[in-house]
Amino acid sequence: FMNTVQDEICFAAENIGLPPQEIKAKLKDMAGLIEIDNLLSRTIDELSSGQKQKVAIASALLLRPAVLILDEPTSNLDQQGIKQLIESIKKIKNCGITVIISEHRLDLFKDVADQFLYLSQGRLSKVWTKAEFAALDNEALAHLGLRPKTAEKEKSQLESAKEPLLEAKALSFHYKKTKAGIDSLNLRLGAGEVISLLGRNGAGKTTLCKLISGLLKENSGTLTYKGKPVSRRVRNRLCRFVMQDADYQLYADSVVGEITLGKKVTDKLRQNVLESLRAFHLTELKDRHPASLSGGEKQRVLLAAAYCSDADIYILDEPTSGMDGSGLRAIIKWIRLLAAAGKAVIIITHDMLLAKAVSDRFIYLGNYELPNHLRK
Repeated sequence: FMNTVQDEICFAAENIGLPPQEIKAKLKDMAGLIEIDNLLSRTIDELSSGQKQKVAIASALLLRPAVLILDEPTSNLDQQGIKQLIESIKKIKNCGITVIISEHRLDLFKDVADQFLYLSQGRLSKVWTKAEFAALDNEALAHLGLRPKTAEKEKSQLESAKEPLLEAKALSFHYKKTKAGIDSLNLRLGAGEVISLLGRNGAGKTTLCKLISGLLKENSGTLTYKGKPVSRRVRNRLCRFVMQDADYQLYADSVVGEITLGKKVTDKLRQNVLESLRAFHLTELKDRHPASLSGGEKQRVLLAAAYCSDADIYILDEPTSGMDGSGLRAIIKWIRLLAAAGKAVIIITHDMLLAKAVSDRFIYLGNYELPNHLRK
């Protein structure tokens, strides 16, 4: 609701008239607990989605509620942010606050959760202790529609035939207001290649992909497509960008209308629509208004629309945000089909399960080393 991070966190306390000195003390405690001291003077619009997530949690905690409810709190956080969140939840529990977490990435909370509750058709279907949940294997999880604990990467069928499709040389861009951006970045993207673009929140991952897709104009550097310079307009036509916030890309009044929006209706498109509805588990939702769907369902609608497009380069920004196990498996299958058809795919993600299941390469933005578990 407010312009700066500090004002946003303090909003609830000011709204009920707490003394300024008490508010300042609470702000200091909360910023330390969530580890966002360095963000307090920043404006909300400057923050990445993951940073906004942290600010939202700090705002909810300022008045020390008896119960804190977190809805998909890890969806926009990098690996370091997730670790910080888990440590924060431990501290919150020690303060006597009950924490209820609605999540699909359950394995992340195995060290902090006391119980795992499974809802089905609006009913509490199963309750597991920490030990009972840890004993479930991937087959049992799949039967329940939950995410697997591991996912194997299939060997690419085009391993030796990845021809250069798009190349960026010395690409630079900086936002005028914040001066944040990317500097002299080189990137080569092959046909049939899947790249996971990794890095901490605010590292410039989405900015880079907006440059590639023509949504932003580079300050300097060059972009070529099949060896020839390519304009922003042409790049925009060649790329399909599925953004992180689904609400920014939903325009039609039904799921089917959204998938076919702006496309010439042909027999091939009709067939693709039916396939996409099945692939992303949207058949029963096809006549629903997109605004009435959950976050994960909206994301699946965007992916289904991308499925029916004929782009050469697909950019997926946190495609598994809010996605259950069935949705994750559908995305993995679709990405593998795109790669087999010679399409290039760039995935901006913090979801290492997805990244390790589909990627030919990992590219890190930021001044830090690749984690040990990815160096192989």
